[in-house]
Amino acid sequence: MRLKRLSGKWLSKQEGQATVEYVLMLATIVVILAAFLTAFHTHIVRFFFTFIGQLLTS
Repeated sequence: MRLKRLSGKWLSKQEGQATVEYVLMLATIVVILAAFLTAFHTHIVRFFFTFIGQLLTS
């Protein structure tokens, strides 16, 4: 009987843990994306405008 109560409390803690892990993974992806954009923003903008220019002249 006592074991069931303990396991119920443990499972409820797992839901919170999963949420925290999800938020940490999402934050990691956002930080990596921000670093990539900061490092290569001039190349990305140049590629974008070159692509649009090619579409307009074709």
